[in-house]
Amino acid sequence: MKNKKTLIKVICIIFIIVVSIYLLRFTSLEKMREFVSSFGNKAPIIYILMYSILPIFFFPVPVFVLVSGVVFGIKDGFLYTMIGCFINSTIMYYIAKFLGKDFFEKIIDKKLSYDLKTKLLTDNQKSLISLFLVLRLIPLVSYNLINYMAGLTKINYINYIVVTMLGIVPGMLVFLNTGDKSLDIRSKEFIISLILLLLLIVISSIFTKIYLSRGKNGNDNSTNIQ
Repeated sequence: MKNKKTLIKVICIIFIIVVSIYLLRFTSLEKMREFVSSFGNKAPIIYILMYSILPIFFFPVPVFVLVSGVVFGIKDGFLYTMIGCFINSTIMYYIAKFLGKDFFEKIIDKKLSYDLKTKLLTDNQKSLISLFLVLRLIPLVSYNLINYMAGLTKINYINYIVVTMLGIVPGMLVFLNTGDKSLDIRSKEFIISLILLLLLIVISSIFTKIYLSRGKNGNDNSTNIQ
């Protein structure tokens, strides 16, 4: 029984890796926009389904949000993206729980700093909530990676999904606005949207460094990820 479960996990991991590599050829913003738009009235459903599934395979989420701004505008794009994010974050959280730390810990070791990994090891819910809220506010941190990381930590699902839905809002609105205004790249509105995007990246990056440096000499209790 144990060997069978291990085999299933290995197959799932291989599947995720293979599909992730295959999907790299479809990350073009223009191709994605044309594909979603081609479904007409069904475009919102297709977009939500794509957002719910493709990030599992490390498809770049900013592409989705920019496309949503272009195709649906800020208001509708916000609604559809929030729905897709809720579904996808839930799925990826439990995928990580199922596959366990063996696969994803290797990814985390390569992509995360020592300070961040240390903070992830705590079993304190308040600390984990504040950590994942900060991570969600940073557009430079991989959305996909955060979902998988959450499933490996001891943050419970309700806390995680609430933090996710709140934390993604600022970045999402900025990206949606950029996508919406990109229909006229020479307009003043588009230039402003790019400035806002740059400010979001710079400010969130500075805030992250301050947040992580705070814990270097802290006394957070830590345990291994189970």
